[in-house]
Amino acid sequence: MAEHPPTFEVLPSARTYVHLPCGTTTTVGGRDFKLLCDPYSRVFHASTVCIHCDRDDALDRSAWSDTKESLAAYRTRLRASVSRLYGTWRWLVRALCFVVIPAGLVFAAARSVPEYPTVASASAALAGLIVGALLYGAYRARVRDFRQFR
Repeated sequence: MAEHPPTFEVLPSARTYVHLPCGTTTTVGGRDFKLLCDPYSRVFHASTVCIHCDRDDALDRSAWSDTKESLAAYRTRLRASVSRLYGTWRWLVRALCFVVIPAGLVFAAARSVPEYPTVASASAALAGLIVGALLYGAYRARVRDFRQFR
């Protein structure tokens, strides 16, 4: 695991990037900012939109206005700063919460109520998804916030 990248003193609520083809800036905040900074979110087809030219472009065609680092290089650098197991762990938690728990409850319900297997299975699947969503919400509250890194 590489050393941690430099951080902001205060967690920023927004940050500005420059769309390199047209040279204009876009400020991103909220959930979009959090997802843009997270090197494990939207790993495939990662892109961002320029507000000026309304063009959806790859992350290597935009750069942070304060550091001049491309968004693609930023995410690559952050991914290299955490354990390789971090991304795998996130996928395993999702699978546990949204596949394993509901499937386990469906299997248990279908076996315990043989007269009404469809109703029992559907009820158990719904209960499993609710439990999984609650567990995943608790997990997401503790996930690393990559917005802190410069």
